[in-house]
Amino acid sequence: MKTYFTLILVALVSTGTYLCLRPSQTGQSAQSLFDTLVQEQPLEMTITTDFSTLLADRTIKEAQAATVAWTGADGSTGQWQADIALRGKTRRQYCSFPPLKLSFDSEKLHDAGLKRYSSLKLVTQCTDNEQLLLKEYLAYKMLNSLTDKSFRVQIARVTYHDREGDMAPVTQYAIILENTQEMATRLGGRMVEDDQPASNQIDAEQYRLLTVFQYMIGNTDWNLADQHNIKMVQLEGKSAPTPVPYDFDYAGLVNAPYAKPHPQMPIDHVTQRFFQWRGKDCESLRHTIAIFKTQKAELLQLCHTIQGLSESSRRQVAGYLNEFYQIIENDESLALMLRSRQVAS
Repeated sequence: MKTYFTLILVALVSTGTYLCLRPSQTGQSAQSLFDTLVQEQPLEMTITTDFSTLLADRTIKEAQAATVAWTGADGSTGQWQADIALRGKTRRQYCSFPPLKLSFDSEKLHDAGLKRYSSLKLVTQCTDNEQLLLKEYLAYKMLNSLTDKSFRVQIARVTYHDREGDMAPVTQYAIILENTQEMATRLGGRMVEDDQPASNQIDAEQYRLLTVFQYMIGNTDWNLADQHNIKMVQLEGKSAPTPVPYDFDYAGLVNAPYAKPHPQMPIDHVTQRFFQWRGKDCESLRHTIAIFKTQKAELLQLCHTIQGLSESSRRQVAGYLNEFYQIIENDESLALMLRSRQVAS
């Protein structure tokens, strides 16, 4: 965090008030705060708080006051008062700038004509290498293209401004994640927090897609039993909960320097793929693999459309995905994937 930036704060009409120039909406058509942030281009955001205190002790869980302001690509602006806190586990301790959680006043959101989803998570840029975060963002966008049963995300350029002036302003990429309850409601369901389901106790179709997706991006950092990097959503009309994955920084596609396979995994490096499917219906699995074949062009195109990805990163992620397609386009694809459960590929 040695880079210094000049920060120009935009004067806004009032603090703690939604100032976006879009018309207010109420009732069923009301937007959420996250909805107002969504755009194709990176969102320009500024977070002002006492960052020197916030970052001094990574073990502190208490939140502190912050001001969050942004400018959209269409010129619309917004500013809210929020509580800000550190979050995460590995990244909380390892990263020069740990992940953050922003909490807003739900009543003020409601008064502004917005839905009451009052918290947003920020996946921050862990190291000076912004490409790692952009590759994780790519993973989220690829999952979005495969299924709506996924977290929506918005990429942002965030300026972190220390209110006390003890730390120079820093501008980095961040991923804004859709609120978890908002995601569940959007899908027509509710969160399931307490269950520890086995692979045969969750929605089979989504489980197949999840495991093939994680195999594609080379991610083994997830677990159904303890819902590690998995959220369970009980959808209306479904007898079994639906798993929704998140946190892809340990994926081989990202290849973060701090990412290591779990000791119980029979792989030596995160770039090695390991298929974690534990189902028995191989014919249905073939149908799921066919979805990925159909989506090949769209998924590869995303590698070239994510703003900020360097040419070397585009080549790296495209090459990694093409290795996956070489496997699934092989006549013995299923056998190759299943074999990786015993021997690392």
